[in-house]
Amino acid sequence: MKEGKSTGEDAKETYVNYTKLNAKRMQRWDKTLKLPETAVNTIKSFQRKINWLVLTESWCGDASPALPIMNKITEINPNITLRIILRDEHP
Repeated sequence: MKEGKSTGEDAKETYVNYTKLNAKRMQRWDKTLKLPETAVNTIKSFQRKINWLVLTESWCGDASPALPIMNKITEINPNITLRIILRDEHP
């Protein structure tokens, strides 16, 4: 995004604009997200190891609200790991 590009094979201006918009949305979610104490306690109590693998692209509108929440959960419980890979690079 710093180079004025988006991820993925299609470099249309539309995708660059979506990438910029999603970056702002994720920053806002990151700053404002407050999980309820009951949710935090439930997340902390999860004892099994789990891996989340997310296939996405920078322009994907579904990723902008979901990834900050998923990341926050992984910060609360080290048994949950998050890995993000680019969809177009991994068909």
